[in-house]
Amino acid sequence: MTLSNDRSDKFLTTCLFCRREFNEILMKCPVCGGPLEIIWLNPKFKVCKSKANIWRYETLLPTFSRVVTHSEGLTPISRIHNVLIKNERYNPTGTYSDRASALIASYIASSNIKRLRIKFTEDFTYSLSYYLNGIAEVDVEVCDNDFYSDELGKLIELGVNLIPSKRTSNNSNALELDYLNPLTIEGLKTIVFEIYEKRIKCEDIVVPAVTGLLTYSLWKGIKELKESGLDVNYNVVSALIKGQSRPKLIPNEVKVVEVGLKTILDVFTRLCRYGIKLKPISTLAYVVAEDLRNSIAVITAGYRPSTKRNVVKGGIKEGIINLLSRDDNLTAYEIWQKLKDFTLRGVYKALKSLELNGVVCSDFEVRNYRRVKRYRLCS
Repeated sequence: MTLSNDRSDKFLTTCLFCRREFNEILMKCPVCGGPLEIIWLNPKFKVCKSKANIWRYETLLPTFSRVVTHSEGLTPISRIHNVLIKNERYNPTGTYSDRASALIASYIASSNIKRLRIKFTEDFTYSLSYYLNGIAEVDVEVCDNDFYSDELGKLIELGVNLIPSKRTSNNSNALELDYLNPLTIEGLKTIVFEIYEKRIKCEDIVVPAVTGLLTYSLWKGIKELKESGLDVNYNVVSALIKGQSRPKLIPNEVKVVEVGLKTILDVFTRLCRYGIKLKPISTLAYVVAEDLRNSIAVITAGYRPSTKRNVVKGGIKEGIINLLSRDDNLTAYEIWQKLKDFTLRGVYKALKSLELNGVVCSDFEVRNYRRVKRYRLCS
């Protein structure tokens, strides 16, 4: 399946292996089967500030007839102790994969593709299924090791069809898609664009190295900013567990820092005891950023909720409904301030449930670079 881009005179799709070039968006090289990337011939970086999602960087993203978004991107930049972090947990499904899913879902919707077949990849599979819900049917290949993931149940809730990875598809019209594709790269690189737009003062952007895809994507984003004529001095640093092989996708000029497993576990334990919840792989980037000082770590991190339980007559959902009936267009924080008997986490969970049931609707606006979500009762 292919989709011509209405800016086809401005880009080429190039195979990272055989270096062949194509004038359309493809998911993998039709000659050697290798991974592809989009090369912009005349890159121009411009921010559409009215858009509260990654499409604010549309001049360096593919154009589609139908754009799918769940307000991904514009994730906050804060500190955990003395380490500056870009916290991707605040994407719709809690992962930076949402950036890739927005582009892939737009591609699928614009191509009128009805069926998709993908291999299970933690975080990405759920993210993409969430974005494709109602757009296309999704078959997910599951192997033995995948069976232990708690994401499989969430995929079923989204209507995904789980199939053994060795089973041949009966539908020859299904698009086969891997996590490594040009639209994933395009989506992930927007992390760099956000860091640059906010003019964060740092030298190194530290990311954990698994496949090297995130590293490559951010490196490509920096390269495009420079090719747009901008003075950009960021470097990508790839954090790797000591003893693991350097992923082939990581460009030679990218610095790789190895961290011993004991160090990772010690820092992971320390952060957990402070009430900070993050995956060990995010801890890897945190450790390197902490050592480098003048840097920012791209991670997903949350915070342990308070153990205090507050209950009032009528329940939290009823309280939110009554409040929004009198005073709509409120943020979750503003709702929490007015409903002082509940925790902020409880308000967020109740709002999510009310949204899923069509009781509460929401809109986004951009305020001082931050994406702000406001709630109202659905009409």
